[in-house]
Amino acid sequence: MNFSERYGYKGVNEVLGRETLPSPIRIRIWNIFYSIIFNNIYKSLVEGYSYTGYEREKLIGFGQIFHDSFLKEDLLSFNLNLLEINVKLQLNFSSKWYEVFDFIEFFIQNYPFEKEVKILIENLNRVLKEEKSAYRIIDKQIVEITSEEEIAEINHVLNLSDKFSPVREHTSKALKHLSNREKPDYENSIKESISALESLTKIILGEKGTFGELTKKWQIHQGLKDAINKLYGWASDENGIRHGGDKKTSKVGEEEARLILVLSSSLINYILFKK
Repeated sequence: MNFSERYGYKGVNEVLGRETLPSPIRIRIWNIFYSIIFNNIYKSLVEGYSYTGYEREKLIGFGQIFHDSFLKEDLLSFNLNLLEINVKLQLNFSSKWYEVFDFIEFFIQNYPFEKEVKILIENLNRVLKEEKSAYRIIDKQIVEITSEEEIAEINHVLNLSDKFSPVREHTSKALKHLSNREKPDYENSIKESISALESLTKIILGEKGTFGELTKKWQIHQGLKDAINKLYGWASDENGIRHGGDKKTSKVGEEEARLILVLSSSLINYILFKK
């Protein structure tokens, strides 16, 4: 921790990397886009290799989607040579921190070359970690989550085998509801997290029944069973979270939704380890 952090010249959010994206991070993010994405595009456009004709068509298609859906610009002004400039403008210092993240999400969710997207995400997460940002990319969504251990638990669930696809899907939806910066849906995030745990129980035991009935057959300590059932009961009873209760009266927020997502993911991994 440096001088400005120790003596309070930086706010808590800035120290923890929340709701901020300082210029060093923006510059490093741009450098990643340039080295991974635009070096190849430059070779294709100027040096005449790297991309095949079909790949160039996909690249142009992405550029048009970006120009229309994200920039909301007239397609008559679209030019693939301007893609690099437009991307750099989205990362510049006049953009708000969350607008930069909006752009990054759009790019990684729509860019047509998955191999490059994977490398892009790995390097973006590396920079976000090195710069101590409170945000990471998980399942092509930018999420505020500061603990690397929490990220590992969630990522492990999202990478379970197809046998556990319902567990993956519920967890992915929970993450999506939590990470929506415009309209976060914490109630549904909690609902999906608990549903992931419920789905795991049914898959492992291969039986139907209520959650409480099925947990009795888990080969884990009774105290832990009781704690899990109380967690499930809370999620079911807190103003009807799992049954479409009145959101206006709900007391749950981001903290509860994040807690349940992490707890659910950790419990899923624990149960799979113990079974």
